[in-house]
Amino acid sequence: LQMSCFHPSLAMHPERMLPGCRDWNSFDGNMVSYSSIDLSTTDSKALFRSLNELLTHTHENQLNYGSSGQHLKTWVDLHSDGTFRSIYSGKEADPVSVLKEDQQFLQQKDVTSEGGLPLNIEHVVPQSYFNKREPMRGDLHHLFYCEIDCNSYRGNKVYDEVW
Repeated sequence: LQMSCFHPSLAMHPERMLPGCRDWNSFDGNMVSYSSIDLSTTDSKALFRSLNELLTHTHENQLNYGSSGQHLKTWVDLHSDGTFRSIYSGKEADPVSVLKEDQQFLQQKDVTSEGGLPLNIEHVVPQSYFNKREPMRGDLHHLFYCEIDCNSYRGNKVYDEVW
């Protein structure tokens, strides 16, 4: 695997991190505003408490990992132009084509894992950090689509170890 697989400008989704950004509260149609959170604070514990309180009180519908992939494919991880982009390489994919490829692959194989699919789910917070426990494992805040090779290369290293 070549390092060209990783494109630094695509390693984060800044539109999800900017002050005043909004987030759909799962599936009940309510919008959650992060504008009350001081994202410029240097007090990491205070920031964690504020975010934890906001998310605990506003996110009532928590998905498990098994169902989160379908939501990523159909609406959560789509960009404004309607495409997927691998979080590391930036390679674009048409969601309809991805869904068809996934369906064809699953019909041909008797599988229960994502092995062999062209794209898979990247946990930007490695699953090992929370022992693969739910609801963290299926939390859409830190799940993104990624090419399998890029995802495997990163493993569970923190970002400053990748570059």
